[in-house]
Amino acid sequence: MAATGHRRICLWEIAGAFLNIGLASFSLSALGEGREWLTRRQKWLTDEEYLWGVVLAPLLAGTPTVNLCSCLGYRLRGLPGAVTATVSFPAQCFLSMFVPSYLYLHFGTVAVVFRLFRGLAALVVGLVFNTVVNLWQAGVKTRVN
Repeated sequence: MAATGHRRICLWEIAGAFLNIGLASFSLSALGEGREWLTRRQKWLTDEEYLWGVVLAPLLAGTPTVNLCSCLGYRLRGLPGAVTATVSFPAQCFLSMFVPSYLYLHFGTVAVVFRLFRGLAALVVGLVFNTVVNLWQAGVKTRVN
């Protein structure tokens, strides 16, 4: 059910808010960013209304963070709000994969673009290695024999 007692929020405002949440956070950090944005900055939802979405999201099939966006969008503006929030939140992920893929597919043979993607590949290997080291340090408490 859409939120009662609130002003009617424009779908463009909902799209902008959830796009900002998606840009500023990743995975479960979206919980904190979403709460900050929707309850503190915009004052579109109360803490109780926000927690309603947090509790409901893991019960639905799919990714909990996207489900949370759907629940909150539905709370703000009904079905159109849910669709808007659900599309806006992961839009930046889609674009951050689509644009480099397009560039590589169409301009991958250009020397500058080829070098750029080789550098990105090295960056990804470094990030994966750093993640493994951090997980190892956090999880391994004794010496392995």
